[in-house]
Amino acid sequence: MDQGIGRLIGECKDLEPEMYRLLLLQLSFYPISMIQKVTKKISRKRLAELKKEAIQLGGWDEVINKYNVRKKNQDNKLSELAESLEEKEFKIEKFKPQLSEAQFRWLKLNKRVIIEHLKGIELI
Repeated sequence: MDQGIGRLIGECKDLEPEMYRLLLLQLSFYPISMIQKVTKKISRKRLAELKKEAIQLGGWDEVINKYNVRKKNQDNKLSELAESLEEKEFKIEKFKPQLSEAQFRWLKLNKRVIIEHLKGIELI
């Protein structure tokens, strides 16, 4: 499984921007007053742009569906990464020689999230 860890990391990294975009598109269907309670950084104009994009994608249900598909895909990849980490006793330094600097940095930053995807583990 070690040979595929770089590929899995790359695929997880590639999914993140699209998932963030789809989350923003989901926000566009909420009232501006509710959104501004959470963040002041989204203007009415930006929210209108997001809603227009969401509608072009097929509306609320389609945006949710696309997000869920990507989330499930990412969860599966994170589970595979968790199994690889478990094989190496969760010592990510063992993966450093086979990864690029960016991949290794991503692995370090996301170690906790990856471990949470280990099948059969319950975190307290």
